Amino acid sequence: DLPFCLCWANENWSRRWDGSENEVLISQSHSPEDDIAFIKDIELALRDKRYIRVNGRPLLIVYRVTLLPDAAATAKRWREYCVANGIGDLYLVAAQSFGIKDPTCFGFDAAVEFPPHGIVVGSINDKVDIVNKNYQGIIYNYEDVISYVKGAVAKTSYPLFKTVFPSWDNEARKPGKGHTFTNSTPNKYKEWLSFACDYANQNNNEDEKFVFINAWNEWAEGAHLEPDRKYGYAYLQETFNVLKNYKKK
Repeated sequence: DLPFCLCWANENWSRRWDGSENEVLISQSHSPEDDIAFIKDIELALRDKRYIRVNGRPLLIVYRVTLLPDAAATAKRWREYCVANGIGDLYLVAAQSFGIKDPTCFGFDAAVEFPPHGIVVGSINDKVDIVNKNYQGIIYNYEDVISYVKGAVAKTSYPLFKTVFPSWDNEARKPGKGHTFTNSTPNKYKEWLSFACDYANQNNNEDEKFVFINAWNEWAEGAHLEPDRKYGYAYLQETFNVLKNYKKK
């Protein structure tokens, strides 16, 4: 019975798990025909009674909207298809990745943060002991992230959904060149999640009070709410501790 929505990772599939990002395994093309093929492919999900909707409109996220040759035209095709086939108008959300900010210029309705995209904090490489002498990655302090997001908050002209991550370390994807946010703990994650929920509660309309978490089980990027050997169920418990303060209407 769990409500759900889809986020389309509309980019090439490459060998990123071993750092070979330039080796494409399956390419992702974008064309008017592909637009219709995609929306038909997810039609079953959009019609599901559990699918998340905003004022009756199915919520669909696109990860890299700038990869679409004409995003506004794509949005128009999707909307026309869904309305014509009884699905209803889509509620389109652009992920704020790779410099994307305002979704309206792409014909989308709202934006969702996608940290660590958009997080601007300094490296602490010089303050930690690095075992690998050939290490070329960057290490950040999780506490600096919380300070940054709190200081950068601003009301937008479009609906914006906040996103938090419990922890982050994509060294598994980029050996020796990963980005790691150290000093993350369940309690610090709770602080960030509380801030994000307060923002949604104060700034978003009743049907748009969403907060996203990156992620449930992205083990290759060290971002997971699922229990682990270090903290057990602590991240899930802190999520519950925050959300119990907000009444669902």
